[in-house]
Amino acid sequence: MSGAGASLDALAAARQERPATLSEAAEVLRRADRDGERVLFLGGGTELSLGAPPTGVEVVLGTERLERIVEYAPLDQIVTVESGVRLASLQELLARSGQMLALDPPWAARATLGGLVATNAFGPRRTRYGSIRDLIIGISIVRADGTEARGGGKVVKNVAGFDVPKLMVGSLGTLGFIATVTFRLYPRPETERTVLFPDLDADAVRRVVLALREAQLEPGAGAALVHEGGDDLGVRFDGRFELGVRFEGFEAGVRQQAMKLLELATRRGWGAESLGAEIARAFWARHDDARESPAGFRAKLAAQPMDLERVANAA
Repeated sequence: MSGAGASLDALAAARQERPATLSEAAEVLRRADRDGERVLFLGGGTELSLGAPPTGVEVVLGTERLERIVEYAPLDQIVTVESGVRLASLQELLARSGQMLALDPPWAARATLGGLVATNAFGPRRTRYGSIRDLIIGISIVRADGTEARGGGKVVKNVAGFDVPKLMVGSLGTLGFIATVTFRLYPRPETERTVLFPDLDADAVRRVVLALREAQLEPGAGAALVHEGGDDLGVRFDGRFELGVRFEGFEAGVRQQAMKLLELATRRGWGAESLGAEIARAFWARHDDARESPAGFRAKLAAQPMDLERVANAA
C-alpha cells in the first residue's frame, strides 16, 4: 500500500487520543511532554504522504471531535473554526449566506481546516484568491508543553505583532497544535464558465498564461493536465497538455471574459472551446483525481510563468 493508507497503517500501534475540547487537547500535550512521548497531529489524513513518513510516533492526536464553528460573522466576512472542521461542511454552512472560503484543495470532503493550514494545501482557485496564507487572519495554537497561544485577530486588516498565522501555514505540525483558525471569506460566485485549450505544448501554455495577463482577464481558476495520451508518472508523457481556464462571478462579466478569451485564442491560432456545465465539472474532477498517483509519487513544483516551459520539459 502507498500514500496516506500506508502512513495510517504505520500509526495504528500508537496511542490514539481524540479530544472533544481544546482544553482536553492541551492536557494530552502536557502529559506527552511530561512523559517524553512523540505526538503526531491527525486531521482528515489527506496529506500524510507529504514529506517524510512519520516514524517513532507514540501518540496520535486526532481532531475529528474538534468540529465546532466558534464564530461566524457574515457581515464582516470572517469565520473562526476549530481545527477538526471539515472544509466541505464549512462550505455548506457558508453557502447559505452566499459566501465561501476560497479554497478548493483535493479531497475537500475529508480535509480538515487545521490540516489544510498545516500542509498549505490548495487547488486551482489559488490563481485568483491566493493560498491559505492570503486567507488566514487569526489562529490559536497549543504548544508542546500544553501552553495556549494565539496570533492575528478577527479583522481582515491586522498589522499588530508577529505574524503567527502565516508562520503556521505549511508547518506540518512542527510548531504546535493548531486549535482554531480565523479566515476571511468571499462572496459565492453567481455562475462560472470554463474555457478549455485541449492540446497545447508547454510553450503554448506559457504563452496563454502571459496572454491572460496582457488582456487583463481575471480567471477564478486555472489548471493544466497532462494530455490523456501521456502516462500519470510521465513515462510516456507526450509533451502535450489540456489547459482549463475558469471564470467566476456575475453572469454578464463571466460571459464577457470567456468570449474575450475565445476571441484571443482564435487570433493566436490556439484551439479553444467553452465547456458545458457537465463537461466542465468532469474536467475539474479529473484535476482532483490527478492528485492520486497510482504509484504514490507526488511532487510540488512552483515557477513563474516565463519559466513554465523549462520546468515542464525538465519534469
